[in-house]
Amino acid sequence: MKLIFFGAQGVGKGTLAQMLSEKYGIPTLSTGQVLREAIAAGTELGKIAEKSINDGILVPPEVAAGIVNEAVVTDKFKDGYILDGFPRNLKQTELFEEMDQIDAVVVLTAPYELSIKRLTGRRTCNNCGAIFNIDPDCAPHPEKDGICDKCTGELIQRDDDTPDAIQQRLDIYHKETEPILEKYGDKVVPIDATSTPEGNFQRILDALKEKGLTFE
Repeated sequence: MKLIFFGAQGVGKGTLAQMLSEKYGIPTLSTGQVLREAIAAGTELGKIAEKSINDGILVPPEVAAGIVNEAVVTDKFKDGYILDGFPRNLKQTELFEEMDQIDAVVVLTAPYELSIKRLTGRRTCNNCGAIFNIDPDCAPHPEKDGICDKCTGELIQRDDDTPDAIQQRLDIYHKETEPILEKYGDKVVPIDATSTPEGNFQRILDALKEKGLTFE
């Protein structure tokens, strides 16, 4: 199955994509993680991405599309994937449609205040990309402070998970990303993501089943 997880920052896309991947063995394709790896490696694409992120703007569509295009044709993703963080605007959507066709777009929504809590408390493993949260009202929490449960890597706060950067990203999302939904029509699967990760996960499975899409 080929899915896009869609929604504003802080709705839980990364956490829920990770849960779905672990339960059903579907690989996640996170452009954010791939871009961070490119930044760490100091590649040309990574340098462009780093400047865009630090400036609080979207990574150029050609950069993101090039990374995704290289990934979806590999053996790892040829039989299905969960795409998280792409496409983010109409241009990226057009470039992506030239690469592959998806089965459903899972659209997660949550109130602004909850998204801010999730983002400011988010911690990401600098090794495997697993996502945790240190806010007492958000989940999942790491078993040990600052240590990834999955690979014992260091949990870090992303440079763009500050209040000012978050607000800028949310403004861009509403202006440039939400219009994408019209292009996907009946492939859109809306999900109220205000529950716990486990509750939201079940809501996704139930909604996909209603569309005739199952993993078993």
